[in-house]
Amino acid sequence: MTTGHTADVTVPLLDLQAQYQPIRDEILRAITRVCDDQRFIMGPEVDALERELAGMLETSHAIAVSSGTLVSINRFQCSTPPCAGRVNSTRS
Repeated sequence: MTTGHTADVTVPLLDLQAQYQPIRDEILRAITRVCDDQRFIMGPEVDALERELAGMLETSHAIAVSSGTLVSINRFQCSTPPCAGRVNSTRS
């Protein structure tokens, strides 16, 4: 059954500004550190991220990779000895 009228309703899908604004300065400082250091791969920021992730996941090591494809490749390569059974991937 229809009521004969429609209402314009705006439903926000994703408000990135609300998430970004409280941590903006922290993000800009981190970006500046990486750019100033010129270590975009395997620098101290990546090392810190991997240590923090390992702690959050309650494991001894975590490895950050650039894509889901690399996760699949690494998981496949480690599905046979000598590291079989020791690789776990978590996707959020």
